[in-house]
Amino acid sequence: MSKGQIKISSNIAGIGGKAFLHDIYGNSYRVSELPAILEQGSLQVIGFDQETWQSKIVRVQSCVETKPSKLVRIQSCSSFLELQRDSMVYVNENGELNKASAGELVSGDLLLMPKSLSFRENNFQIEKVFPKKRKGSLIKQRAGGKLHEADASMSITFLMGLAFVAGLIDCKGTYNLETGDILFGTNSKIVNNIFAHLISSNFLVEPEINGDHVRVQNKVVVTLIDSFLKEVASQNEEIIANYLAGYFHASNAFGFIDKAKLKPCISLHRGGEASSDRLCKCLLTIGVVPFMSNSSYIIIDSGHIETFFSSIPYLIKSLVMKVDDYMTDLTSRPIPAIDLLGYKFGKSFSNIKEDVGMAAEKYEKLALFEQDNVVMNHDMAADLNKYIKKKSKRSSLSKLVESSVVGIKVCNTESTPVEKTFTITCDDSCGIFLNNILCTC
Repeated sequence: MSKGQIKISSNIAGIGGKAFLHDIYGNSYRVSELPAILEQGSLQVIGFDQETWQSKIVRVQSCVETKPSKLVRIQSCSSFLELQRDSMVYVNENGELNKASAGELVSGDLLLMPKSLSFRENNFQIEKVFPKKRKGSLIKQRAGGKLHEADASMSITFLMGLAFVAGLIDCKGTYNLETGDILFGTNSKIVNNIFAHLISSNFLVEPEINGDHVRVQNKVVVTLIDSFLKEVASQNEEIIANYLAGYFHASNAFGFIDKAKLKPCISLHRGGEASSDRLCKCLLTIGVVPFMSNSSYIIIDSGHIETFFSSIPYLIKSLVMKVDDYMTDLTSRPIPAIDLLGYKFGKSFSNIKEDVGMAAEKYEKLALFEQDNVVMNHDMAADLNKYIKKKSKRSSLSKLVESSVVGIKVCNTESTPVEKTFTITCDDSCGIFLNNILCTC
């Protein structure tokens, strides 16, 4: 820093301890754990530039526990966040990104979340998990009085199999690091048998199939799976896609939620906080935003459903025709655009008449988006922006539509009991994402 230069920092205060923060390598940290973690040094996280409206790297310097207080639980369609009433978030209104306090948010407001997440690639390395492993030899590890052995390699085939198995377990399995026990089960014998086959072929470990469950006891396998899951979001696209394929096969729920086949849906089982966080991060790396229901994450945006299935590298035979028929139904009929994810342009929307010289009768079909609370779906906004830019070099809509964030609707807000709160200090005046919701000072 040159002499006389002022270093800007900002404090984001009143944060509940349950929120997660992602660093640039895809690791997630609970806010309540940050004070101890940051004693070892600062963290680089995905932040937001208030001027350009694009993602940027931000350094988190410190996190300090502050006085406990009642919080506002903000439930969006995709995630939740607990903040003090005067803590600030960004909202989209009238074509702008404005600051609003948590206490003034109401149902229908648009919070901001990333359109996608991009982490620095840090490919999984078995040698980091087992430094003493020798090429061509089995890995050995003790659990209690038993010696467990398993095979592992750095081949792409092994890593894809590991990712698929990890996705299956993250969705419908459990494991114990101390004993090496794995228990997996779905209502599909085919999926259960695939899991057993992958355990056998990948690790040279024989599983035990018992009715609708598969049991494995091997600490080496558990250690590899646990280590991989901690790093899954920083893997390359192919490996992440295999993890998502495993997760999807364990859930195996998709279709239409109405008789007219106008409301498509993929349902993915929602497990604990850690597995839910991993699933959401991995979906966002392929540009898919999941929505929350009581027991699952659902993909209901038709464009994101197409993206999801085009990203899945592998489907069992019994699903190939079902998915193909489903996508034919999806693409052969006009599916209404959902307004849970998109932008509010308000009165600023009328500027496009001048931007492109749009005829009055054509503009009338779009004039409803001048209303303050009407949301334009993100895909429609992107298509409209492309049309406008063909007609005009300048567009008042472009900065918002081409930003790295998209609006997500607030479902409801409610007060919480007294909770611990924290203040995060960043090295820049900017915004950061907590539970994928854009917060600021």
